[in-house]
Amino acid sequence: MLAQSQPYKSAFGLLWLRRPDAATNTRWAYCAEGSLGQYLVVVPDQELVALRMVRRRAGYNFATDGYEDFVQRVLGLVWS
Repeated sequence: MLAQSQPYKSAFGLLWLRRPDAATNTRWAYCAEGSLGQYLVVVPDQELVALRMVRRRAGYNFATDGYEDFVQRVLGLVWS
């Protein structure tokens, strides 16, 4: 059994963010975000896992290197 590291909220499952398909609200994606703009997106009904990993380096700038819309772009491709 996993110990919860934070109080449970309905939008979260341990440290995963659940994202519904806005068009149908019947399909779900699960997302996790890490430091430096690292992302993990899992879309079970499409059998898809998308991952973005970043290595820390001198001169890293989140504004230009963070790829803040990674999750939205992945879900836009899957659910379009």
